[in-house]
Amino acid sequence: MKKEITKISIKELTKISTLWSLFIGVILAVIGFGLLSGPEYLKMTAVIYLYAPIYMTFFGFLSAIFSAASYNFYAKKFGGIVIELKDIN
Repeated sequence: MKKEITKISIKELTKISTLWSLFIGVILAVIGFGLLSGPEYLKMTAVIYLYAPIYMTFFGFLSAIFSAASYNFYAKKFGGIVIELKDIN
C-alpha cells in the first residue's frame, strides 16, 4: 500500500523540534557548568555552552518552520514523498 506525505503541520513540527532542541541545549548547558570549573582558557567556551538552551531552542524553532514550509511548498508543486507500507499480522 503506497501513501504520500502531502503536508507537514508546521505547528506540530515546531513543537517537537523546539522541545528536542531545548533538551539538547540543556545537555550542553550542563557541560558548560562543568567547563566553568576547568582551566581559564575554557571559560569562554563554558559561557557559549551555558547560553545553548536559548539559541538552540530559537534556531530549532526557526529551522522547523522553514523546513515544514518549504516541504509543503514543494510537495504541492511536485508531489510529496511516497512511502510504501504493508500490513503485518
